[in-house]
Amino acid sequence: MSTKTIEDYLKHIYQLQEHTDQVTTSAIAQRMDVSAASVTDMIKKLSERGYLHYTPYRGVELTPEGRGLALNVLRKHRLWEVFLVEYLDFPLHQVHEEAEDLEHLPSTELVQRLDKLLGYPRIDPHGDPIPTADGTIEDQHGRLLAHAQPGQSARIVRVSDTNPELLRYLESIGLVPHTEIQIKSRAPFEGPMVVEVDGVEHSLGNTVMNHIFVNIHPR
Repeated sequence: MSTKTIEDYLKHIYQLQEHTDQVTTSAIAQRMDVSAASVTDMIKKLSERGYLHYTPYRGVELTPEGRGLALNVLRKHRLWEVFLVEYLDFPLHQVHEEAEDLEHLPSTELVQRLDKLLGYPRIDPHGDPIPTADGTIEDQHGRLLAHAQPGQSARIVRVSDTNPELLRYLESIGLVPHTEIQIKSRAPFEGPMVVEVDGVEHSLGNTVMNHIFVNIHPR
């Protein structure tokens, strides 16, 4: 069982656990695109190593040790994303895949130097918080754009990094973190939303809106 495999599982379980107390084997299998049988076998091994608690037919929960390792991987991943964008001019939709490999580099000193070089950033290019060296991580801020109302103005604080093609589209129309937008209208019955970015209006469907997180400005 490779270190990379262990780190991948712990990272994905941590990210799933952000939304639920008990993470099911089927949820892990779907997220990692592997068979349920492979997940069950791996979970037993990780449980034996003390990285998680496993309850058959219910799911898993990371132990403090497992959570610490997961946060360390996320820290490296998100720092490398910042580096790729700021120093190598990678577009937003490409950095996640590149960082998937870089996150497994084992050198602690390399990560410390990288963090210092970047000026100790608190968020990655997608708006996700970067864990600190001691395993502290800020809560993710923002609400889904889908919950905003016509007439409101907002600032994009985070975009989901799970769909590269969607990210490419968001970049092309300027819907990226730190962008100010105005919600112009919303069709009834969960219809499309029209938002204005730099004087240009765009119609967004639910799939797009559910990948964008914003802070609504007070009126």
